[in-house]
Amino acid sequence: MIGFEIRGKEDVGLRYDVPMPKLHMNEVLIKIKYCGICGSDTHQYHTGIQLQSGGKPYILGHELVGQVVEINCDSELPYKVGDWVTGRPYFSCGICDNCRTGHESICEGGIKLMTLADEGNGAYAEYCKLPAKVVFPLREGIDLKIAALTEPLAVAVYDVRRSGLEPGQSVLISGGGVIGGMIASYCKFLGAKVVVSEPNENRINGHFLGNVLRRALPAALADYLLVLGVMLFYLAFHLEDDMLSTISTGVMGVVGLMMVFRTSKPFNTLRIVMMAFLIAAFAVC
Repeated sequence: MIGFEIRGKEDVGLRYDVPMPKLHMNEVLIKIKYCGICGSDTHQYHTGIQLQSGGKPYILGHELVGQVVEINCDSELPYKVGDWVTGRPYFSCGICDNCRTGHESICEGGIKLMTLADEGNGAYAEYCKLPAKVVFPLREGIDLKIAALTEPLAVAVYDVRRSGLEPGQSVLISGGGVIGGMIASYCKFLGAKVVVSEPNENRINGHFLGNVLRRALPAALADYLLVLGVMLFYLAFHLEDDMLSTISTGVMGVVGLMMVFRTSKPFNTLRIVMMAFLIAAFAVC
């Protein structure tokens, strides 16, 4: 099968003879549909760090979504062949004392990453395999591209839950990359007041973080400003106060337009009508 292989520092390419994963007991074969590009993937590309200690070339990719094509397991599972799934890309031995008591993160045999496993490969390939216990079914109808974000989103959700965050609390997040942006989004979803420290302009203005950290006031307030502008202009017109008319139309029109165009969903019928009214009124004045 075809896979995307890292061979050294800034040395990557397609490999056309990647062996098809062979299943052992309690393993699942997955046909990959989508795989996200993790920051660690780019770090490995730029440094070749995993190969510096004598490691062999390997197939990258661990933020996966795919379809189950084969199961080698004699226990009942929450999914079947043909189901769409995602998976946890790291796993433990499952038999040591720590694993058996729910502390897999400190497995005595060490955590294994799917990209560096002795057998198998990462998800930048046509197929990959995972232990059945770390494969999770997706609900019907979910956007599979969004589902590929499950692994990094799980990291963000776990971080927030570990913090004990409660609604109304203030949160400072240092770093606005993908994980930081997801943490910010989840904190806002829980009702927290969020501040993100991020010096990188590309991240600040990027589509994902830009929507999370939109600096403008809420869209509803933009609507209120537009309504207020129209009301002030109407009042000024009936009072025949040209100065008030000019000030109200100009200030509220400009501010309203700025606020509308800096919200995440700028267009609806109300806003379009009022913007047209204010622009026309401002031109007349």
